[in-house]
Amino acid sequence: MVEEHSMRLIFCSLILMTSLLQASELKKVSLAVGEWPPFIASKPSLQGICVNILSEAFKTQGIEVMFEFTSWKEAFENAKNAKIDGTPLWFYTKERAKQFYYSEPIITHKIVFFHLKDHEEAQWTTWKDLAKYRFVGTVGYLFSPKISPAFEDKTLTLHRTVNDEVGLRMILKRKADYTINDIDVGYYLIRTLLKEKDASAFSHTKKPIDDEVTSHFLVSRKHVESHSQRVLKAINAGLKEIKSTGRYDELLKKSRSPKM
Repeated sequence: MVEEHSMRLIFCSLILMTSLLQASELKKVSLAVGEWPPFIASKPSLQGICVNILSEAFKTQGIEVMFEFTSWKEAFENAKNAKIDGTPLWFYTKERAKQFYYSEPIITHKIVFFHLKDHEEAQWTTWKDLAKYRFVGTVGYLFSPKISPAFEDKTLTLHRTVNDEVGLRMILKRKADYTINDIDVGYYLIRTLLKEKDASAFSHTKKPIDDEVTSHFLVSRKHVESHSQRVLKAINAGLKEIKSTGRYDELLKKSRSPKM
């Protein structure tokens, strides 16, 4: 009995030591991401808001960040299957929460309608008030938890396009009335995808669709629990640190897209 008890103690001690070792050895994290400027971009000249925020947040915890750029679909799958430490920036959904742990919010987004300046500005109390308009959006985008159900249940009509440029040009040709995006992302796309004359024709609704939706860093539930919690603890502590010093607001202001 004494020998058996001793073996159990040794076994438990080994498990504890392994967990502590794993936690203490976290010096680098690899994150899977796609292109979503101005938040995330592979070009050194435009790394984006999120890249800078995450890098500095993890740095306060003594952790180096490696960004692996791929398609968003592959980034999600690699993160879900624990092939990588995590992936930003994702909105909360109940389905994703079954597969991932969520960090504290990284970015709070302002989602708006984009339209031509000479087009009437949409006014609404309920989504049904917008039923007369034609909306366009890129395949695979989750615009906002608030308005997405209105497209899913066909309250509003949405034409999906292969990319953002096609949607913007549909609006220029008056084949669509509105597109939807984060205000910073929308103006970045308008400035970079269109000629100056065409870009200057765009504006956005003063009333936002959603100004409370947040994006997060996701860590797969398939990771060893101690590793998942170590990564989450590090990013949450890092975000808290750069927010308390004012560095977060400084990075955010520096990277925000100018409006038209």
